[in-house]
Amino acid sequence: MTTDFLALQAQFADFIRDPAHAPVPKGCDPERMQLYHQLFFNNIDGILENTFERSRAHIADDQWQELVRTFFSTVPQHSPYLVDVPARFLEFLQEQTTVALPEPVLELAAFEATLHECRMAEDITLPEATESLPDDVFDAAWQPHPQGVLFESVYPVNQADFSLDAVPAEPTLLWIQRDDAGVVQIYYLSAASARWLVLLDAHSGATPGASLAQLARELNVAPENLTGFARAQLTDWIADGVLIPASGSKENASSA
Repeated sequence: MTTDFLALQAQFADFIRDPAHAPVPKGCDPERMQLYHQLFFNNIDGILENTFERSRAHIADDQWQELVRTFFSTVPQHSPYLVDVPARFLEFLQEQTTVALPEPVLELAAFEATLHECRMAEDITLPEATESLPDDVFDAAWQPHPQGVLFESVYPVNQADFSLDAVPAEPTLLWIQRDDAGVVQIYYLSAASARWLVLLDAHSGATPGASLAQLARELNVAPENLTGFARAQLTDWIADGVLIPASGSKENASSA
């Protein structure tokens, strides 16, 4: 590519992003360039409107337009894929200071961005599933599904009508994961079950007894007091695909 072409390309991009502060590239028709700008902007705005539908409902029209236009004109898009735009917009929302957004709206936006990422995640090759469960689920090693996401929020963002004005006594803990049919599933977690998922991942080369023992120490209870809860929880998670057979072992996991 010649220097002149690269310069023209940069001028073209500058105008598309911010026509109010960038000149029309030499030799280009101003009306056509304005049309290009509007097409690109509408495309980005449409993606964001669809991804952040619930968050958008809590933001005034003029504020939303200001946010999207500022994002479009100032935030570089380093990925060629439009599916990556919502993640960049969430970062922008969390860092910008032009429009004051309530904390619940920011957390709702984070939730919607997570749903989008799970929905658009590429398929991956997983360890082969066992043909049948062992007689005791504690006899096999399990790990959380690698495309699942543990999501925590102060607010019950998964509820369509949650109040922006009240802070619940307990946080909302969710496991978010796309199932084999491509549908994003949301599982509610208690604080103990969420912590155990984290520990199962840390001990993924060992049978569940190692992580359960650590959980018991953290909760200051005897491991046998958790066995009934743990067996039922493991069975449900395996059936739902939240847990899959562990792909490898970790040294000393059983003694951690």
